[in-house]
Amino acid sequence: NTISAFVEGLLGFKIDALKKNIYLKPCIPLIWEYLNVYNLRIGKGKMSVRFERKKKSFIYTFNFKGLKGYTFKFKPEIPANSKIFSVNGIRDKSFDYLIVKKDKEKVKISIDIAGFVYPFVEKNLIYGEFSKEPIIENFKLGKAKFYLDIWGKGKSIVSFYSDCDIECNEGKVSKKDNLYKLELKFKNNWERKSIYCRLK
Repeated sequence: NTISAFVEGLLGFKIDALKKNIYLKPCIPLIWEYLNVYNLRIGKGKMSVRFERKKKSFIYTFNFKGLKGYTFKFKPEIPANSKIFSVNGIRDKSFDYLIVKKDKEKVKISIDIAGFVYPFVEKNLIYGEFSKEPIIENFKLGKAKFYLDIWGKGKSIVSFYSDCDIECNEGKVSKKDNLYKLELKFKNNWERKSIYCRLK
């Protein structure tokens, strides 16, 4: 169904039953505080996922049932310059996959991040109308900078969740805690601006 497709897309969830491989490439928004997904079916087994954010740490807890011998490949998409993995409390700089060793197994993977930037738009949709909010495209994060294209019209605001101070080549930036708002002025018709920002 539609909800299942959305969740599986959000988690980047794929399976190869013949080779006993489970792939997870989640792209969960950095501003989310938690997400629970239960009973992802994999052959005769199943897997549950719990995600929670604690300050600069992302914590994933996986419960595997009936999946002994499967290879679990985990590669989260996180827009950050530094990512340090720990698996069940043990730091693992080169973590890429693990093999499920028991019929019932719980695994906790935490990721400490730094130098992160997550751009987003606070949507204000009205039923039956097209969105008037800006559109973000082509976001690219570097070590001390990032780029993105923004489509907008009139006065538009794009938000960023980041642990760095942000300075942009255009518009007015305001800050509250780790949340930044970039105010831009466009023409009354849709217009694209290429924005460059420095991280400090």
